[in-house]
Amino acid sequence: MNRRGFTLTELLAVVVILGIISGLSIPLIRNLSSTFENNKYKYYAESVLSSAKLYNNSYSEDIFGRKQYGCGYVTYEQLTDKKLLKDISDDKITCATNETFVKIFKRKDKYSYKVFLGCNKKNSTDTNLIRYPENATEVIDTESCTGSLANNIKIEVDDTQMGEDVPVKKKKTTKLYLSSGTGIASNVSISTAWSTVDKGWNNVDESAWTKQTFSVPKHQESQIDQGETIVATSKTISTPANETGGVYLLVRVDELKDIYDSNWANKNQEDGKFLSFGPFIIDNLGPKVTAEVYNCATDEETGNPTPTGDLITTKTVRGITDVATVSTKDITGNENKWLNASTSPVGVCTKFKAEDESGLDYYIRGSNEHQLPANQEGYKTIANTSDPKDLKEATKCKDEAGNDIDNCVTKNIWVKDNGHKYVVYDVYDKLGNYTSLIYDLKRDTIAPSCGDTDAIEAESMVTVECTDGGGSGCVNNPYTSTYEAGAESVKVTIKDNAKNSTKCTVKTTASAPKMNMRVYKCSPSNTPMGDPIAEKENK
Repeated sequence: MNRRGFTLTELLAVVVILGIISGLSIPLIRNLSSTFENNKYKYYAESVLSSAKLYNNSYSEDIFGRKQYGCGYVTYEQLTDKKLLKDISDDKITCATNETFVKIFKRKDKYSYKVFLGCNKKNSTDTNLIRYPENATEVIDTESCTGSLANNIKIEVDDTQMGEDVPVKKKKTTKLYLSSGTGIASNVSISTAWSTVDKGWNNVDESAWTKQTFSVPKHQESQIDQGETIVATSKTISTPANETGGVYLLVRVDELKDIYDSNWANKNQEDGKFLSFGPFIIDNLGPKVTAEVYNCATDEETGNPTPTGDLITTKTVRGITDVATVSTKDITGNENKWLNASTSPVGVCTKFKAEDESGLDYYIRGSNEHQLPANQEGYKTIANTSDPKDLKEATKCKDEAGNDIDNCVTKNIWVKDNGHKYVVYDVYDKLGNYTSLIYDLKRDTIAPSCGDTDAIEAESMVTVECTDGGGSGCVNNPYTSTYEAGAESVKVTIKDNAKNSTKCTVKTTASAPKMNMRVYKCSPSNTPMGDPIAEKENK
């Protein structure tokens, strides 16, 4: 009889097949083991739930007293003391811990239950318990689960943008959160106000309070039956746009109840219906700017403006509501706000120094080439709709290494031509807040012209209408002058507000020719008939 053994190839094939079968079965075995482990805690939780129901049937008054609504706890120890529960059936695991308990919610004669298990290896000192439900973190909190709502509704604030930090926004936002195990009634009435003082509600006018709108969930009873916490969220609340530094969100509770008509009460009773959250650190103010104005010339080698004389004036300003203006009066040192034809062209430049709590994005935008309206609000509209970094007139006050330049000198502002030049410089911080310095410079090089004239013989007076084409306007209009009887003409000097002047010659009635007038009766062919019927001599 021929007995042939297995070949090496056949043996290898068998080994490979066994390996595949093993690889497929191990995950399956692991899953079965994991499922068994989960079911073990699930079945034990059901036993705990049944025991808690029996306990509540007999000792409900011990848990809730005479209250009709609220929540309470039954501990593992209470259940075992009444012989209603035994430990989990496992030689290696115990659930006899303080983390094994049942939370019970009561609504009149209805109860809902939620079981929490905290188990561990027997004789282990490991504090990382096995939790059921998995990842559950709830602990017994008798302070907030007293069977009444007085301390159950919590009012919290989104604090992600709150704290003693350097401001990172011109505005910060937050929300209010209401949470309760016994629901939140829809007729919530909560108002908020901002204050620079913590707990400063006594100093807040009624008009400053804003009533907040909350998104309150519907069908809350079914969620409460499952032991879920009801959460209502307000709309976004923004910090004030005109404050800088730390501000506090003040909360005033006018009406807040659960769905069973129990009122909220502040844990901190001395504050009654008020709460305070903060501070929120914001910056809505432009840099503090010190501007030194000089007469300047352009350096031939570098092309940079260079001060050529003493300091003309210094302006210190901060923010857009505190605008500083450099006028022609500041430059000339006299009361005349207009330069005239006899005044040499003026070139001025400015050294800027700036500081700001949130840091400087230290560039200066100048409207050198723009004839902006002599109206600050009109300018602000333009400024707020333009990106200063895109403007050609922006001067970056940084050196080649990127360090701030202490004294940043702007380009020259030349007042050469006729007209009103309204030049604005803005210095920005890192948040986009800016401070403005305005040059209000005027030059009128055109002398006024003589307009219509008139002579009043009875008063020995002449008048001259003044017309000014240079922009400064006539000092008087019309100009008047008296003359002596018999004078044939009068010289009248007219002036504009830039002190340009023109002499106007006005002829009087004494220089006018004499005229005799006779009135006759005339024939149909317009031929005088007879002697004149009237005669008059005029000058």
